[in-house]
Amino acid sequence: NKSLRRIAMDLGLDRPTPGKPVNELQRRVARNRTRAWLFCFNLERLAAPLYGASPTIEGSNYVVHHAAEWWSRREDLVSQSDVHLLGMTEASMILEQYQQVVANRSRDAVQVRLYSFITKAVQ
Repeated sequence: NKSLRRIAMDLGLDRPTPGKPVNELQRRVARNRTRAWLFCFNLERLAAPLYGASPTIEGSNYVVHHAAEWWSRREDLVSQSDVHLLGMTEASMILEQYQQVVANRSRDAVQVRLYSFITKAVQ
C-alpha cells in the first residue's frame, strides 16, 4: 500500500498535469494519470483501516480536491467507470471530514471530563 503511493508520487500523479494537452494522446495520458491517482487515493482509504493505519494521502490534495471538475469536463475520453471513481472519492472525503468532527468532539469531551475531574480533586 505504501509502495503504491510512493511510486504514484514519484511519477507525479499527485500533482496536476503540467501544461494544457494539445492532442488526443496528451489528453488521454492526462486523464489516465488522474484516474490512477484517484484509484490510489481510494485504495488507500479502503485499505488503511484494515491495517489499523491512518490514510497518508490528504483529502486536500490538489488532484483529489478537484476530482469533480476533472469528471465534469465532458470529453470523449470519459470512461463509464469515471463516475464511480468520483463517487468513491467524494464519499472518502466526506468520511474523512466526519471522522475529524468526531475526533474533535471526542477530544473536547475528554478534555471537559478531565478538567471536571481535576477541579473536583483539587477542591
